Amino acid sequence: MAAEQWAALLLTVVLLPLTAFAAALDGLAWDTVLRCEVAAGAHTGQSRLIELRREGNGVVGWDLHAREVVNGSACVKEESLRVRPAWWNS
Repeated sequence: MAAEQWAALLLTVVLLPLTAFAAALDGLAWDTVLRCEVAAGAHTGQSRLIELRREGNGVVGWDLHAREVVNGSACVKEESLRVRPAWWNS
């Protein structure tokens, strides 16, 4: 009985937090990644966004290249959720 309690404690206190920490830093987005038309001043171009919310006929998202919140339109879902290399590959 004591061995089972120690195993449960080890899983709860050590292994699960380490697994969650690694998953949080693996370079994958936690939400949908889209390729959208983004207007920045007079320039309009394609950008990869992490969708934050839908608004009107477009989305509000985090621009992975510009590192800012932008409005996107004509969005298409990206197959890859990878937004940066994993911390252990950097």
